[in-house]
Amino acid sequence: MRVNHSKRFPTLLANLFLFAVLVGVWYLLAPIGMGGQVAYVMVNGNSMEPIFHLGDLVIIRQADAYQTGDIVTYQDTETGTYVIHRIVQSMEGRFLVKGDNNAWVDAYQPTPEEIIGKAWLYVPQAGKIVEWMRTPLHAALVTGLLGGVFMLDVAVQASKNKKKKKANFAWGGWFEAALLTLGILAVLFLILGIIAFIRPVLRTAERIPYTQTGVFSYTAAGASGIYDTDSVQSGDPIFTKLTCNLNLSFNYTLEGNQIEALAGSQQFYALVKDEQSGWQRTLPLTAETAFSESPFSNSTSIDLCQVEALVASMEQQTGFRLSNVYSLEIVSRVTVNGQISGQPLSTVFAPELTFRFDSLHFFVEESTTQANPLQTVQSGSIANPNWVPNTMSIIGAKVTVAGMRVLAGAGFLLVLLGLLALYLYFRGTSKNSQAALIQLKYGGLIIDVSDRGLGDLSSVIEVATIEDLVKLAERENVMIMHVRVERQDSVFYYLVRVNDTVYRYVSGRGRLDK
Repeated sequence: MRVNHSKRFPTLLANLFLFAVLVGVWYLLAPIGMGGQVAYVMVNGNSMEPIFHLGDLVIIRQADAYQTGDIVTYQDTETGTYVIHRIVQSMEGRFLVKGDNNAWVDAYQPTPEEIIGKAWLYVPQAGKIVEWMRTPLHAALVTGLLGGVFMLDVAVQASKNKKKKKANFAWGGWFEAALLTLGILAVLFLILGIIAFIRPVLRTAERIPYTQTGVFSYTAAGASGIYDTDSVQSGDPIFTKLTCNLNLSFNYTLEGNQIEALAGSQQFYALVKDEQSGWQRTLPLTAETAFSESPFSNSTSIDLCQVEALVASMEQQTGFRLSNVYSLEIVSRVTVNGQISGQPLSTVFAPELTFRFDSLHFFVEESTTQANPLQTVQSGSIANPNWVPNTMSIIGAKVTVAGMRVLAGAGFLLVLLGLLALYLYFRGTSKNSQAALIQLKYGGLIIDVSDRGLGDLSSVIEVATIEDLVKLAERENVMIMHVRVERQDSVFYYLVRVNDTVYRYVSGRGRLDK
């Protein structure tokens, strides 16, 4: 009886090594959606040239912290697109990001929580292959080719199996199966332990977020038939031929967890400017007004005709007409001090309401950073000095580093105890019964046969050790026949038949009756 066989213990070590490699590859390259820590980004623009080019595949990896100079990926919540750009500045819990090939910074400023990860590796032009594979026809073609190769290999193996008889047997017996299982667990717990012990048990707590919102509104006297109502409302244009006085209101709100000891001040002022030339005049509108609660409201008024007169006076005195359209920026500067979640807060918030105006009317300018030009929302965060348990992601689940250290240590200790138990069993077996030891070591090569069905044993060659017989069986690719003589309970024979010659090793005392 012939069988394909390879040496078992080298195979065991190879399997353990392969398992360790697979675990390592999983830890390094598993995508976030499958419990890993990386994402795969295909570059579809030229904003990061000359580092990344159109069609490159960039591997993004999560990090505990991000800093200026890191190339990161985030999702713009306003547009829904994914952006890979470089951090150029960190400010109040948000990042300013910019493409290396761009002359401007991104309008959206992501928080650390919104960043998916930073650039780790990249493969030039590999993104084009991924894009090609995403086409259903191409994906079906590749799948069909791989399936064809697999079926061809199966057919070849089936053809070979018809030419020879193949035995089914346990490749290593229960002992080697237990050893393999414990080895896999040892590698697994060892890798988990290494990952856990290279990470700190504690980390600084997440920054404490807060949000400031400022909302402008205005009214002015109107004329019947010009507007939907008898007065000018927020968003309407203002014609100075009808009215000069603009009534302006501002509402401020600070949102956060456990706001305490709030002390702030608010002041209105206006900027009259020409953006093209850089000319600018500042007009104070109110003195600082203190407040101690949120929300807070304040109001003022501004004479638009006086603003027009200021521009006309400048043009008359200089003899230079700067522009047909000027800007009036009304700024509400809010200074806030207090505590959020027990931590000190000190910040300045200065939203703007911008009007464009000419000799006839004033109208609200659309904001390039806010959806509503009358409302400004600014998010920020303050450092939290507290320490919290550090966590790590295992197959998508969050586990504390301390808990993972205990789990890895306890698991590895149990594996060592299991290996010790196997060793003691192996040692006891080797002392008490050579036959049992042989079965333990080489069970995958041995089959039991009856001494009555051996046939002619006239040509027998004795071998000195069971190891010699094993080498012969492996070289000839045959099984070892195990014979227990019914009349001699303590005698075991191990035979290998090669053509008409039988090689025999005897365990115990006695001879086989011919």
